[in-house]
Amino acid sequence: MASGIFSSAADLATAAGVMIGAVSLVAGVANARAQQHFLRLEREAAALGVMNSRFQDVAEIRRQLTARSSDLDGVSGEEVYSFYAKYWALQIDQWEHYRLGVISKSVYVTWLCYLYDSLSGFHTIGSMDSRTSWEAIGRSLSRNSVEFRCLVEQLYILNRQNPLPDTEGSVFTGRPGRNRGCISKSGLTQELQERLGLRSSINEILARTPMWVVSGRLPADLARAISIQ
Repeated sequence: MASGIFSSAADLATAAGVMIGAVSLVAGVANARAQQHFLRLEREAAALGVMNSRFQDVAEIRRQLTARSSDLDGVSGEEVYSFYAKYWALQIDQWEHYRLGVISKSVYVTWLCYLYDSLSGFHTIGSMDSRTSWEAIGRSLSRNSVEFRCLVEQLYILNRQNPLPDTEGSVFTGRPGRNRGCISKSGLTQELQERLGLRSSINEILARTPMWVVSGRLPADLARAISIQ
C-alpha cells in the first residue's frame, strides 16, 4: 500500500512538473511574442521619425523654390531636378520600408494617399510637376523596383478616374486655389477619402501589384507604361 501511495505521489509530481513546464513554455512564447511586438513598434517608430524628417526637408525645399519662382531669376533646372530627385527617392524608400515590413500597411496607405494627392496637384516648379518629374526622374530612380513603378502608374490611372476636387491651402505652398501643389490641407479629409473610396482602392492596388508582377500578367497599357525608361 505504501508503494502505491509513493507511486501516486510520484505520478502527481510528474504531472505537476509537466504542467509547470507547459505553463512556463506558454509564458515564454507569449513573452517572446510581446518582445517581438515591441521591437517591431520601436523599429517602425524609428523609421517614421526618419521618413517624417526627410518629408519636412523636402517640404521646406519646395517652399523655398516656390517662393523664388516668381523672382526675376526664378529657379534653375538643376535645382528643380535636385528637388524632384529627393522627392522620388523618399517615395521609393517609403515603399521599401513597407515592402520589408518595417512600416505597417495602414501607415503606407496614408502615405500613398498623399502621393495620390500629389498627382492631382496643379502646382509646378520650373517646368515640372509630380507627374512630369516621375516620367523624367522617378522612373529612372526606381528602375530596380518594377513593383513600385507599377504602383505609381496605377495611382496615376486611379487619379485620372477619380481626381480630387479643388481645395484651398497646401502643406507645401500655403497658397489657396488650384495652385495648391501637393498634400492639400483639406484635400484628404476622412470624409473625402470615404466618398472616393480612396483607401480601399489603394489597398486593392497594393494587394494585386505583387501578383501581377510575379505572374507577368500586367495589363498591356500598364506594362507599356512601366517599361518606358
